[in-house]
Amino acid sequence: MIGVQFTDIDGAEKSLTNVFKLDETFAGYDDDYKFSTQMRIWVGNGYAYYGWAGSSGTDVDGDPSLDNTWTDLEAYAVEGEYMAPASGAWIIAEKAGTLTASGEVSLKDVTIELNEGYNIVCNPFPCEVSITDFGVLDSSFAGYNDDYKFSTQMRVWVGNGYAYYGWAGSSGTDVDGDPSLDNTWTDLEAYAVDGKIKAGEAVWIIAEKAGTITFKAPKIQ
Repeated sequence: MIGVQFTDIDGAEKSLTNVFKLDETFAGYDDDYKFSTQMRIWVGNGYAYYGWAGSSGTDVDGDPSLDNTWTDLEAYAVEGEYMAPASGAWIIAEKAGTLTASGEVSLKDVTIELNEGYNIVCNPFPCEVSITDFGVLDSSFAGYNDDYKFSTQMRVWVGNGYAYYGWAGSSGTDVDGDPSLDNTWTDLEAYAVDGKIKAGEAVWIIAEKAGTITFKAPKIQ
């Protein structure tokens, strides 16, 4: 799960066609328009699908403008679609390799809207962040109850499954008398965690309701 942490140099959202670049060892599509590597973007009730063209724009269609871009699964250019900082996607890769994202970094806090249910999001700053402080939900989001059931969860892909966390809200104080847990992500037994989320890594947030999450800009030394 890969996240968007940059805008274009002029501050505009990144075009979906070139938001991520794969290295030259990744194949594109074949003569039957089968893509070796795909990208899937969650759209609230399912996925939109795209494929990595590699050099197939030239090799298959004689159209170099498609080379090294993401296209639809019929190998047509994608126009007018953008990915904002803090959004994310799945990359289903044919092989191991490298992905490059580049652009301009925000120097201000970033707040984005969450939909009720499933959301793919990332920390919009290109640095590692603790799971505890991944992002702050607005005060309308509940934490856990007396039975340690969490209203909102976060799931982090670990290569062959998920690690699960929950939003504590004010329940550190209200349930456990421990204000250090308030407005943090904990494990599902409401214990503080020490793990990190890597730069560029996206996660699922399964939200109880619509609302916002705010990411604090890192302090520049």
